[in-house]
Amino acid sequence: MLKISIPNNFIPERKYAVDVVFNDFLGIPYEVEISKEVDYKITLDGNKTLVIKDGFFTKLNENDNYINEKYLPQVNFAHLQYIPEDDLPVLYGEPKVIKENEQKIVCHVDVFSSIFFMLTRWEEIFDEDLDKHGRVKAANSVSYKNNFLHRPVVNEYVEFLFNVLKSLNPAIGRKDKSYKLYLTHDIDHIEKWGSPKKAIVSSLSLILKKKQYQNGVVNLLDYFLTKLKVKKDPYNNFSWIMGLAEDIGEKSHFYFMSGGNTNFDTNYNIRTEKFKKIIHEIVKRKHIVGFHPSYNTFNDLETWSLELKRLKDSTSLSIDEGRQHYLRFSVKNTWAILEKNEMKVDSTLNYAEKEGFRCGTGDEYTLFDVINRKKLNLKERPLIFMDANHLPSYQPDIDTNLSIEKIESLISVSQKYNMDFTVLFHNSIFHNQVLNFTRIYKVILSKSKNTRSNGG
Repeated sequence: MLKISIPNNFIPERKYAVDVVFNDFLGIPYEVEISKEVDYKITLDGNKTLVIKDGFFTKLNENDNYINEKYLPQVNFAHLQYIPEDDLPVLYGEPKVIKENEQKIVCHVDVFSSIFFMLTRWEEIFDEDLDKHGRVKAANSVSYKNNFLHRPVVNEYVEFLFNVLKSLNPAIGRKDKSYKLYLTHDIDHIEKWGSPKKAIVSSLSLILKKKQYQNGVVNLLDYFLTKLKVKKDPYNNFSWIMGLAEDIGEKSHFYFMSGGNTNFDTNYNIRTEKFKKIIHEIVKRKHIVGFHPSYNTFNDLETWSLELKRLKDSTSLSIDEGRQHYLRFSVKNTWAILEKNEMKVDSTLNYAEKEGFRCGTGDEYTLFDVINRKKLNLKERPLIFMDANHLPSYQPDIDTNLSIEKIESLISVSQKYNMDFTVLFHNSIFHNQVLNFTRIYKVILSKSKNTRSNGG
């Protein structure tokens, strides 16, 4: 068992950083003690030691609020021994590792503060340059500005740390882990039209506003054919989605709404037989039902809780995972709301306009509340790609082939680090004609199936 001593200031933060590394990521038993020293010290069998120089918290007074723009990291890229890539983004500390002798290594890269920074998302609290939906922008993040949003830097730090420990003790082990695909689906609609009025309005919009005459006529014709049960509603594709997941031995996670009163909410009725039939099939086939809270719930505890209760009462299910509608999220409020409702997993954290590793990892990890300075029971399962990332409204030059190329790159790095890879495809997106999302989705499944068959 490792013995880890930590400095005696910012103890909740330091304990969390150590625990998330050695418990969540590495699975290595350890004991922690508080020290009067200013750096971290890890003692291995045979009294071999790794000193990790503190590059952040030691420089602050306990009464200081580290959630401040002046404490954002000044990133350097270092070519070091022990790192899994050609270089390593050094957020806090200095880019050097010194092996003093066979018994001791001193690492000047502050891996714990850097990991803490990425996982807690505290940089987002004071960011006031938000998009029209009140969301932080990828372009404002430290990772985007320094060109490592596409890299799981937290996993890189963990590998770096483990490699250093292994150089001191080659016998040290870690928990087994493999690449895992999570297929999630936010259900904003359970049917395309809902009423004759909506069908007519959408058809007229295609004809008069977008000048898509043929599409407008086809849209209206499809509505009537659906009502006559000649054709199936294109949004009622739950069985097809589940079948694709089952073909590669995975489960589909369906996140349903149960409220909302804005133009961005859909308000389908979860008490209808149509809805209950969908839920019945999902449960029968052993897939997962989750929660998709409405547009304004991300900082509204009362409404969030009411909608969750409504969904639980309607489905008679224990629901403990989900994602915020429109990915609306506040570090100050959203995780605390989920924690109070005893949710187990949130999967909101992806930037709306850009795919990648907003949290520096794709792996599920335990959260920390930087406002109340405490570790939570709630876990984050970061969202790495969602279909809307690649809509032309966010990435104007995107096409199906480029979308696949970008996603394959993300899958490749996720497989390299035996990491979780969570994707979001709305059930309604497969009907979208802008990109071939069915082809894109099947590429993801194929790449993941190959990994499973190869024992990855």
